Amino acid sequence: LAGVVLAPLAIVGGLLGVLLPLFGAVSAGALLCIVVALLGFVLVDGWRRRDARVQLVAGVVAGYLLLGGYLVALAAQGSGPTGWLLAAVVVSFLLLVAALALLGQGLVVEGRRAIGWTLTALAILLVCLTIVLPAVPAWTSNLTRALGNPAIYAGPLGWMTGCAPMATKAPPTEAPAEVEKTVEVEKEVEKVVEVASTPSPVPTATPPVTPLPVPAEPYPLRHIFPEALYWVPEALTGEDGTLTFDLPLADTITTWRLTALASTRDGDLGAATVDLVVFRDFFIEMAVPDDVRAGEPVTVTATVYNFLPEAQSVVVTPASGAGYDLLSGPSEVVVAADGVVRVPLVIRPDARGTFTLRVDAEGAEMRDAVAIEVTAR
Repeated sequence: LAGVVLAPLAIVGGLLGVLLPLFGAVSAGALLCIVVALLGFVLVDGWRRRDARVQLVAGVVAGYLLLGGYLVALAAQGSGPTGWLLAAVVVSFLLLVAALALLGQGLVVEGRRAIGWTLTALAILLVCLTIVLPAVPAWTSNLTRALGNPAIYAGPLGWMTGCAPMATKAPPTEAPAEVEKTVEVEKEVEKVVEVASTPSPVPTATPPVTPLPVPAEPYPLRHIFPEALYWVPEALTGEDGTLTFDLPLADTITTWRLTALASTRDGDLGAATVDLVVFRDFFIEMAVPDDVRAGEPVTVTATVYNFLPEAQSVVVTPASGAGYDLLSGPSEVVVAADGVVRVPLVIRPDARGTFTLRVDAEGAEMRDAVAIEVTAR
């Protein structure tokens, strides 16, 4: 009976738990507000109906939230529970979630659907909240990582559904190795990323990667600015559990976040995130207004960043091209060491449509060139 009742809840909680850490502190704050609101509804319902079961569960959850918040704050400062005490916190949380879900579904069977589904949703959201907590830097600790480990909730998923692992002739699976991540970041176009996931006895299949075109310039023209750098829904590792591929980076000066979700044939799950930092000591960024109309002047802002140890005299030159008229010429500015200067450039689109605007910035030490697409309406 427990398997039939809890299996769908574990599936929903597992899916949300994998997705929600991507949103960090925003998700944690929103989930905490929803949990408090649902808990308030449960307290009011238990008081109005004089239901001792609901009152007891609501009191236990409220106490656990207060104690859990205190423990999370202590753990973030390096004074949290360890060893057997940490294991006891995790086990007690799992028992609390299971009790909430079972009581909620029991009330649904009794015909009290509102409070029953509220308790069920509270159980799922508590699981999601614990999985989100490690994504918030201020709350990251051994306690939040232990509670937020998806494997804790993926394990009961397999037990409650009663599904046994797929039969295979492979030797017994060894204990999962610790996830290792090696990232090599260079300051030019191509980077190599190697991510090791849980070993799985399947052949290697390297995902195809389309090389990014590099224009023949005295210095590379940066013009490729995608929202998502790379996506492969299914990649098979080698027998040693590693996957190696060449990853040409785009021209955006930013920090890309690589998120890898892995699973084995036996149902083991794993997740890892790696930051890929793309940086230059000297570069420019372009900002175009949202409303660009044909035949009307528009100001495009070129922001010059100089992270060199000395100031630079920089010449910012907009290039002429089809689709627009230049209303301002080159500008010479002095950018201090570790300084930023914004240069306004005025253009006038000739007609509706999309055109390419290029801007060059040349200093004594380094140079940069950016081309962006502008749409006039």
